[in-house]
Amino acid sequence: MSGKRGRKPDEQRVLDAAQEAEVQRLIRTHLRGELRLDFALWGRAAVGEVIRQR
Repeated sequence: MSGKRGRKPDEQRVLDAAQEAEVQRLIRTHLRGELRLDFALWGRAAVGEVIRQR
């Protein structure tokens, strides 16, 4: 068996391309405090919270 392994592109994605672009824009243009986040760094939890807020 020599097929490709792993997920297919865009499989099981939570956000569409426009939503991803919006989250990336928010992260680039705002400080965590401006988005009312209590995280010291832009880690997975902070990004997840931005997604939940939007």
